[in-house]
Amino acid sequence: MKIVVFLENTHCGGVDTFCENLINYWPNQDDYFLFICNKSHPGLINIKNNINRQCHFISHVIPISWAMFSKYPPIFPYRVIRIFRFLIRFFLLPIQFYKIKRLFQTNHGDALLSVSGGYPGGETCRLASIVWGQIGLKGNIYNFHNLAQPPRLGIGWYEAIMDKLLFKYVDSFIGVSKICTDSLRIRPSFKTLNNLQYIYNGVNVTVNNNSLDIHSMFDIPEGAFICLMLGTYEKRKGHEFIFKVFEHASKNAPDMHLVICGGGEEDEVREVEVLKHKLAPGRNVHLSEFIPNGAQLIGQSNILLIGSQEMESFGLTAIEAMQQGVPIVSTNIGGLPEVIGNDGECGFLTERDDVAKFSKNINELYTNKILYKEMASRAKLRFLDKFTPDKMAQQYMDRIIMLNDNKDK
Repeated sequence: MKIVVFLENTHCGGVDTFCENLINYWPNQDDYFLFICNKSHPGLINIKNNINRQCHFISHVIPISWAMFSKYPPIFPYRVIRIFRFLIRFFLLPIQFYKIKRLFQTNHGDALLSVSGGYPGGETCRLASIVWGQIGLKGNIYNFHNLAQPPRLGIGWYEAIMDKLLFKYVDSFIGVSKICTDSLRIRPSFKTLNNLQYIYNGVNVTVNNNSLDIHSMFDIPEGAFICLMLGTYEKRKGHEFIFKVFEHASKNAPDMHLVICGGGEEDEVREVEVLKHKLAPGRNVHLSEFIPNGAQLIGQSNILLIGSQEMESFGLTAIEAMQQGVPIVSTNIGGLPEVIGNDGECGFLTERDDVAKFSKNINELYTNKILYKEMASRAKLRFLDKFTPDKMAQQYMDRIIMLNDNKDK
């Protein structure tokens, strides 16, 4: 089979990791992959470097409204920019449709996996699935990695048209957790969908001889207790919350360090830096940009922190920590409990605004070595049971085979 993976992305992160693992662990070595992505995606070079099997890449320059606006400094209020973006998006629609159609007519396959960060997600992701269906190709899968959002005020008519077209042409909608998949029904056009499924993400963190060293990178003494947070510098990831937590948790722990790695727009990075100095002054806090293969830092840390405040459908870093036997302290937002398990099993789950409880959970793992080892052991077992990349890839392959068999009947 020839599988086309179509991605539109703006940030390096979990969706990139998903694509890498899906392709690398695909069970049938005779199958062929075509990876199509916007050339402006900053993580594209990392994806190319990390995929180690037969795969052809096409990086396109199809115009996308967010990419056009990112080239210029924000001189207007955000609400005004959103209006302009929608107007430009509307006029770009026929251009995008035409270019994607030409792309698929030249480069089609046995299945399409349109990968979106969320729903409605990227402008071209939905169009890719619509075009694929309109030209009559098989195995049309729309894959989304974050909770679906309700139609935006004022453009509900446009969203309804797009949703109805996807309802018509997509063979299978696949989310990354049950709560993620169920969230799609918040859209009126999808309330009666019966082709919904969820497949858990799977990862494999490999550490080589040239692996990153967290101590030398951030000048952290050997033996220090390291709390690590990996995630884009978006407000929903909860950096403000984590700074408040760490200020509280590290009061009586001078050897406790917090390392935060993530990418983002310039204004997002500046905001996180300001919050660090405002909320955790004088603490051992280390900020870094996005680090390729940064999951290798998890195994050198003591705890993984997930401070998400909203829209967290899975939590890829959670299973990266489980594989390496690192306990997790997390909020209980979205699909995180579904992935991490019961509170106290592989880590602790806390309400998103409970700074005191979150801090107490960190200190419990800091002081209770027996509990720490028990959680680490259970984390590894849960990973092997549910989140290996070969299990994930097998389920996607089985789904494509089933869809194509049904089409042939």
